[in-house]
Amino acid sequence: ITEGKLSATGCQIDAILAVNNQLVIIECKDFSGRFSYSPYHSKLNGYPYDNDLQGQAQRQRQYIRRFLQSKGLAPMPIKALVVFINPDIVLENRPDNFLTLADWQEFLARLSSYQPQVISPEYWQVLASMPIPKSISATSSVFC
Repeated sequence: ITEGKLSATGCQIDAILAVNNQLVIIECKDFSGRFSYSPYHSKLNGYPYDNDLQGQAQRQRQYIRRFLQSKGLAPMPIKALVVFINPDIVLENRPDNFLTLADWQEFLARLSSYQPQVISPEYWQVLASMPIPKSISATSSVFC
């Protein structure tokens, strides 16, 4: 639906997928090599990686939840996925919401088997109204 920073005080979100009456936040990472996850001591190719990706996913979910609430909409399920788009990645100690490119492709294939559910027009209007910075066009695309 959108990509980019939602507001100056918000958080950066790569993409949002609305499917089966839930929102799926997608955070794309183009890492190669070996990524070992730990909430406070992750490592990328043996070097410390200080950004807690699970914490980031939690902040994104909270931000979207508050954004929808601020528009008077009832809560809806929100899931956050971290998709490692580079096929040359090895993930260690990964949480369930960390997906490799192959996992992501499998996830998309499973979506086609779901019974479609309609998200109300009010949600679409609110999601479409999310601010996008001028430096990002509405037609920009993200790999995932």
